[in-house]
Amino acid sequence: ITQTCASDHVHTFYGPQNFHPQTSYEDIRDTPPRFSTTPFVENQSLYWHPTIYEVIDNGDGTKTYIRSEIIESTPYYRWNDASVTEAFPPGFRMIAHSNDFGANKGELDDEFNLRTECCFRQDGDEGVECDYWNDLHFPSSSCDYLEILFAMPTCWNGQSLGDDNDHKSHMRYTLNGKVNGSCPNG
Repeated sequence: ITQTCASDHVHTFYGPQNFHPQTSYEDIRDTPPRFSTTPFVENQSLYWHPTIYEVIDNGDGTKTYIRSEIIESTPYYRWNDASVTEAFPPGFRMIAHSNDFGANKGELDDEFNLRTECCFRQDGDEGVECDYWNDLHFPSSSCDYLEILFAMPTCWNGQSLGDDNDHKSHMRYTLNGKVNGSCPNG
């Protein structure tokens, strides 16, 4: 991970929209809400993920890639009344990675930290019917609403801000995958 060059793939960003490799914590924090996509004025964090594309087979051996329209993205936090929630310090950085230890268990369906939902509106009914996968899954048919949910690790080593490593080594998932679960040693 480097902030000095472009990525080898495209990302979709949420939060403050005026950023570049030299963007500082203060730049992000001080972004006026009108220049941010977040619905929460208190949260001027910058979130991103690899961009999702619809792939169309042109029938002639070529494909067309169309960037999927993101109607809504909602970074949110889980609150647990039984535990104390503490904000990370200024300058903190973190990346979640699905191959990290503990990422395969969690709060979603009591087992997973990553889930895909493909939902369909019911004719004449306000309800929806959904198919679920407990991993990253791209459905073979079109969904009325596609949702990808994932949880970030919650155990911090209390020292590194994540700017001196790979943005992951200072974080761990809890031993049982629950937000208020016990953290592993180290």
